[in-house]
Amino acid sequence: MFLILFNNTVGLGAIIDDYLVLSEIRFEYIKDISIIAFMINESLSIVENSRLAGLKIPDVFTRSIEFLDNIELRNKNKK
Repeated sequence: MFLILFNNTVGLGAIIDDYLVLSEIRFEYIKDISIIAFMINESLSIVENSRLAGLKIPDVFTRSIEFLDNIELRNKNKK
């Protein structure tokens, strides 16, 4: 689900950047911000899949993934 969200976000960021440039507003960073968010999401996915495959990863990554999983579970329980 996050992959679809971030793919659409990168495209939307590029469209917003183009619109702002055409409107002579010099803020061209929305596309860059959405690409960085996509890269962070993919990096976390690679680390999480490595952990599930049984590879040893540093505790920092393990704790951050568990923290994000807990946030996701809390959000699902609220609905």
